[in-house]
Amino acid sequence: MRKTCRVMLRDQVFSARRGDILLDAALANGVDIPHDCRSGHCRSCRVRVLDGVAIGGECGELGAVRACQTRIMSDLRLEIEGLPKIQTAVGEVRAIKKRARDIIEVAVAPLQPVTYLPGQYLRVQFRGYPARCYNPTASMEELREREFLHFQIQRVRGGRVSTAIGSDIREGHRVKLQGPYGLAFLRPGSMKRLVLVAGGAGFAPVWSIAVAAIKEHQSRNIVMVVGARSIECLYMINALCMLARYPNVTIIPVVGTPQNLSTTIRIGSIADHIPELSPEDAVHACGPPRLVEAVSKIAAATDAPCYCIPFSPQYADERAPSRLLNWFNDVKQYPIVAEGVSRHSGPRRAQARAAC
Repeated sequence: MRKTCRVMLRDQVFSARRGDILLDAALANGVDIPHDCRSGHCRSCRVRVLDGVAIGGECGELGAVRACQTRIMSDLRLEIEGLPKIQTAVGEVRAIKKRARDIIEVAVAPLQPVTYLPGQYLRVQFRGYPARCYNPTASMEELREREFLHFQIQRVRGGRVSTAIGSDIREGHRVKLQGPYGLAFLRPGSMKRLVLVAGGAGFAPVWSIAVAAIKEHQSRNIVMVVGARSIECLYMINALCMLARYPNVTIIPVVGTPQNLSTTIRIGSIADHIPELSPEDAVHACGPPRLVEAVSKIAAATDAPCYCIPFSPQYADERAPSRLLNWFNDVKQYPIVAEGVSRHSGPRRAQARAAC
């Protein structure tokens, strides 16, 4: 048997030794396969083997393997999921809303269509200010509205961009948009149960994913575990109530401090209220890195695919040094693993609706 194998991916061809890890061989030859964790948990590097033999890294779907875990055993012909092309567009600010004490939402009207997959992010540059990375999301008032790109932005004390929104950056301000980037997007065509976990402004990409999933299949099973520091910071509660009207949607709100509004709103760590997972679930975790670490660990323990978007004000906004923004562009997402996180069942849907 030959020791050198020929691998074809789209219109690119490279050579690798039999037994090499597919992702390592591709990257060594300058061929990009989208990837995140490189440990087999996130499944962002999933490829489909059209012809040939690859061993290991199976995804539970016929012919699909994780490139970071599979080994090349013969000549291969592969395909990967198509992503929207990166584009540059311009637009203007049409509306600014204060959602919470430290969360503002900016509605941008692009002058040309901007295509992205729910969960991806754009580089956004308000005229006269440095570019920042934000996840566009759906309207929280009207699920069918598609005219604007909505960005939920956390104010950062002393920040150059976020503190200017509402003062120097107002309606009519010009905006440059570039993207989309990122691999933690909703995989269309799947009927797996979606488990969506978000903390703080991490709600933006999760909301985008939830709305798109409902539009695709109104009977889709969705569990949303959404948390904030306090009851006052649950700025998305009305949107959650709107989503809870769908028959197979369960909402689990969590706050970090005691409250007397409703027994349905859980107290404590967001990760402690994630429902039992299985390989038949698809998990998306968005928010502070510590939360994303915990969710990634829980998903890995049950072999559930987990798509992660960790971010904080340092990552997404003003205090990010240029090298960190470059890292965010290059790596796209950063699924990471933490230890010692327990799992608990979530509340019944009737209880979740009581809070609404």
